[in-house]
Amino acid sequence: MKPIKLTMQAFGPFAGKEIIDFSHLGNNPLFLINGPTGAGKSSILDAICFALYGQTTGAERDGSQMRCDHSDMALLTEVSLEFELGKKRFFIRRVPMQERTKSRGEGTTTQQPEAQLKELDGSDEGRLIVSKSVAEATNEIKRLIGLGVEQFRQVMVLPQGKFRELLMADSKEREGIFSQLFETHIYKKIENRLKEKASGISRDVAAHENEVKGILKSADVSAEVELDEELTNLKEGVTSAKTHKEKAEFSLKKAQKEKDDADTLAKRFETFEAKQQEKNAKLLQSDTIDTKKSQLQRSEKAQAIYHVYAAQKMESEKQKSLSAQWQRASDSLVSAREDHQKSATERGKAKEAASALDGLKQAKAELDRLESVNNELVKAEADFGRAQAKSNKSQTALVQKKAELAALDDELDEKTKLCDQLNNKLEIYTNAKLEHQTLQKKVEECAKRDQLKERINNGKEKVDQAEKDRLNSQSDWEHAKKQTLKIEMRWHASQANLLARQLEEGEPCPVCGSAEHPNPAHGNDDDLVSKSDVEQSRISEANLLKVLEQKRETVAKYSSHLEVLKSQLSEAENNLGQDASKTLEQVSNDFDLATQNIKSLDHNRSQLQEMTSRIQHIRIEQSESKSDLSRLEANANDEKQAATIAQSRLGQLQEQVPQKYQAPGTLQAETSNLTKQIEGIDSRLEKAESAFQLSQSALDGATSAEQTLSAQHSTQEKQAEGSLSAWTKALDESEFADEQSFFSARLDTEQQQVLRASIDQYRSDIDSLDAVIKALEHELKDKVKPDLLAIDNSLAEVSRSFKESDDLWRGEEARFKQLNSLKQKLIAAHKKSESFAKQYAVLGTLSEVASGSTGQKVSLQRFVLSVLLDDVLIQASQRLQLMSKGRYQLVRKVDRAKGNKASGLELEVEDGNTGKSRSVATLSGGESFMAALSLALGLSDVVQSYAGGIKLDTLFIDEGFGSLDMDSLDAAIQVLIDLQSTGRTIGIISHVTELKEQMALRVEVKSGSAGSHVSTVAA
Repeated sequence: MKPIKLTMQAFGPFAGKEIIDFSHLGNNPLFLINGPTGAGKSSILDAICFALYGQTTGAERDGSQMRCDHSDMALLTEVSLEFELGKKRFFIRRVPMQERTKSRGEGTTTQQPEAQLKELDGSDEGRLIVSKSVAEATNEIKRLIGLGVEQFRQVMVLPQGKFRELLMADSKEREGIFSQLFETHIYKKIENRLKEKASGISRDVAAHENEVKGILKSADVSAEVELDEELTNLKEGVTSAKTHKEKAEFSLKKAQKEKDDADTLAKRFETFEAKQQEKNAKLLQSDTIDTKKSQLQRSEKAQAIYHVYAAQKMESEKQKSLSAQWQRASDSLVSAREDHQKSATERGKAKEAASALDGLKQAKAELDRLESVNNELVKAEADFGRAQAKSNKSQTALVQKKAELAALDDELDEKTKLCDQLNNKLEIYTNAKLEHQTLQKKVEECAKRDQLKERINNGKEKVDQAEKDRLNSQSDWEHAKKQTLKIEMRWHASQANLLARQLEEGEPCPVCGSAEHPNPAHGNDDDLVSKSDVEQSRISEANLLKVLEQKRETVAKYSSHLEVLKSQLSEAENNLGQDASKTLEQVSNDFDLATQNIKSLDHNRSQLQEMTSRIQHIRIEQSESKSDLSRLEANANDEKQAATIAQSRLGQLQEQVPQKYQAPGTLQAETSNLTKQIEGIDSRLEKAESAFQLSQSALDGATSAEQTLSAQHSTQEKQAEGSLSAWTKALDESEFADEQSFFSARLDTEQQQVLRASIDQYRSDIDSLDAVIKALEHELKDKVKPDLLAIDNSLAEVSRSFKESDDLWRGEEARFKQLNSLKQKLIAAHKKSESFAKQYAVLGTLSEVASGSTGQKVSLQRFVLSVLLDDVLIQASQRLQLMSKGRYQLVRKVDRAKGNKASGLELEVEDGNTGKSRSVATLSGGESFMAALSLALGLSDVVQSYAGGIKLDTLFIDEGFGSLDMDSLDAAIQVLIDLQSTGRTIGIISHVTELKEQMALRVEVKSGSAGSHVSTVAA
C-alpha cells in the first residue's frame, strides 16, 4: 500500500481542510514529517490509519474523539485517502460520529459514521465498492491490503511508543502477524484437519469401548472370559433339555388324541339323548296337527262354492249402481228443462234491444270525425303555446344579455381605476425588498454577535479559571521543587553523616583524603534521608510539572479560542455597520416591520395580477356578449313571427268543433259512452244466443241419458234376482248352516299354504328323527359313555410336564443364541478396534506433531513461520549490525518454552561484546528502537520476496530517533536511504534537528492558536 494523497478536515489539531499530496515528494520518497511537539505530526499517521480502518495508530482514541475544537460547527470532520495497491488506485473517505449543526433550524444533530470506498479506474466517478457502510469498508480494506489494523500498526506503521510491540511479541502474537503476512493459513488448516481426523478417531475408539462394555453388560457378564465359559456350559445343557422336551411332547400328543376320541364319543351319546327328547316333544304336538287338518278340509269345501257367492255379490252391486245413476239422470232432465226456458226468454229480450243499434253507430261515426279534428286542435294549441314560450324566452334572454353587457362595462371601469392605484403603491417594491434582505442579514449578524459575546464571556471565565488553576499548579510545582531541593540537601548531609560514622583516626577520608578529621558531620538516625525518598520527591515534582504543562496548554488553548471568538465578534460588528449599537430586539423589530411591509406589497402584487387577468377576461366577455346580443335579437324576431302563425291556425280549428265539445275530455267521454252502449247490446245478444244453444244441447242430452239408464236398470234388476236364487241353492246344498258359518270356514290361498306346510313339516321331522335315532342305536351298541373329567385331569398333568421341559429348553436355547450373537459382535468390534488403532497410529501421530504437542512444542504452521522468521532475522540482523556498529544481531530462540506455552518464534539478541544471547527485553530504549526498525525493514524485504505475498512498500516511523546518538542516527538514516533506493516509501516523524538538516523532503506541521497547518517541502 502506497499513499498518494491524504485530506484531513477538522481532524485532530487541524481546524480546516489540510491536503498532503505525497506525489509531490517524488516516487518512493524518504521524507521527514517535522514540527514542534503537539503540532500534530502523529495525527497524520492517525489520519491514514483512520481512513483505512476507522481507528487511530495508538488505539487510544476513537474517531469521534478526533474532532478539532477550533473547527467551525458547520465544518464536518472527515478524512479521505487516495492510495495505490500494485497497479490499481483506490479512494476511501470516512466520517466519524460527531455533533454538527442542523441543516434546518437551530441546534445540533448527531452525524452517524459513514465510509465510501471506490476504485479509481479512469472513469469520472470511479467504480463504487462501498457506498456508506463502515463495517463493509473496513472488511474490504482488510481484503485488499491483506492486513488487519493490528498487523498494519506493527509492520507498516511504528507508532509513537509502540515500536517495541512487534519486537517484544511472544510466539502466539508473532504467529498471528506472520501468518497474515505470509498467507500460511493453509498449514493451519492442515493442523486443524489432522486434529479433526484424530479427534474423530478418538471419538470412534471411545464409542467402540463403550460398545464393548454395552455388549458385556447386555450379557450380564463382566468379562469376555465369563461369556466363553458360559457358552461352553450352555451347549451341553441345550442338547439335554431338547431330548427331555421331545419325550414330553410325544406323551402330550398321545394324551391329546385320547382326549379328542373321548370328546367325540361323549358328543355322540349326547346327540342320541337329544334326538330322543326332540322326538318325544314332537309327538306331543299331534293334537294340534289334527286340528289343522280339519280346518284345512273345511276351507277347501268353502272354496268350492265361493264363485257362486262372488257372482251374486257382483250382480247386486251393479243393480245398486244403475239405480243411483238413473235417479241422477232424472234430476238432471228436470233442471235442463228449466234452464232452457230461461235462456229462450232472455234471447227474446236481447233481440228487442238490438233494434236501436244502427242509430247509435251513426252517432259514433260523427263523434269519431270530430275526434280527429279535436286532435288537430289540441296539437295546434300546443304548438301555439311552445311558440309563445320561445318568443317570451328569447325576449327575456335579450333583456338579460343587455344587462350583462352594461355590468361588464361598469366592472371594467372599476377594475381599471384599481389597477392604476395598485401600480402607484408598487413603485417602492424593489427598494423595500432590498431593505428587507439587508435587515434579515443584520438580524442574523446580531444573533451571531450576541452568541459570540456570550461565548466570549464564557471563554473569559474558562481562561480566568484555567489561569487560576495554572497559578495553583505553578505554586504546587515551585513548592515541590523547593521541597525536592531540601530533600536532596538532606540526602547529601545524610551521606556525609554516614561517611562520618565510618571515619577513623589516622584513616584517610574517602572524600578529601585527609587522615585528620577535626569536624566530622553529626546527626541522629531520624534525620537520615534515603535515596528512595529523593527519587519519590523527584517523581512527585515531575508529576506536578506535567500537570503544570497541561494547565499551561489549557490556558493557551482557551486563550487562542477566545482570540478567535473576539476576531469573529469584530467581523460581525463590522458587518452591522451603523446598527452595531442596536440590540437584537431593535433590529428584529425593524425586520418585522419590513416583513409586514413586504407582505402587504406582495398582497398588492397578487391583487394587481388578479385584476389585470380579470380585465382581460372582461374584454373577452364583452366581445362575446355583443356577438350573443345580435344573435338573440334575430332569434327573438323569428320566434315572435312563428307564434303569430300558430295562433291563426288555432282559430281555424276552433270554428270546426261545436262549442260543447271544445271543453277538454267532453268529446272523449261522449264517444266512450256510445261505444259502451253499442258493445253492451252486441254482447248481450251474443251471450243470449249462446246460452240458448247451450241449454238446448243440455236438454237433448239429459233426455237421451234418462231413457238409456231406465232401460238398463230394468234389465239388471232381472239378472240380480237370478244370481241371488243360485247362491241360496248352493248354500242349502253345502254342510254350512248359514253365510256366517261359510265365511268363518273360508281361508285365502296363503293361509291354506301355511297350514299345508306346517302339517308336511311335522311329518318330515318325525321321519327324520326316527332315522337318526335308529342309526345312533346301531352306532353306540356295545359302547360305554367315557369319564371326561378323569381324562381331562390326565391330559393336564401331561401338559404341565411338557411345558416345564419346553420352558427349560427354550430358556437354555435363547441364552445360548444371545451369548453366541454377542460373541460375534465382540469379534467384529475387535476387528474394528484394530482398524482404529492403525488409523490413529498414522493420523494421531501426525496431528500431535503438526499441532506442536510433542518435542519442542512447535506446530506445523509455526515451523514454517520459523523458517520464514529466520529469513527475516537474516535481513534484519544485517541492518542492526550496521546501526549497532557490529555489536548486535537478532536470532530465533530454539529452546523449548516452559510448561505448555507455545514456542518456536521467540526472539533473542546476540551481543557481540559478550558472545552470549539474551532476551530482547534487556535492550535499552535506543537499542530497542534500532532492533524494532531493523525487524520491520527485514520483514518488509522478506514478505515482498515471496510471490503472492503482501506488498509492504510503505513504512512510517513515529519518533524513536531521539533515543539514538549521532553515530547510530547516521547509521539508521543510511539504512533507510538504502531501503528507499529499492522502491519503498518511508516517512519519519521526528522533531530531531539533525534529521531536518539531513532530509530535504519534508512535510512541515506548524501549530497556531486557531489550529495547525501542513505544507510540503520538496527538493
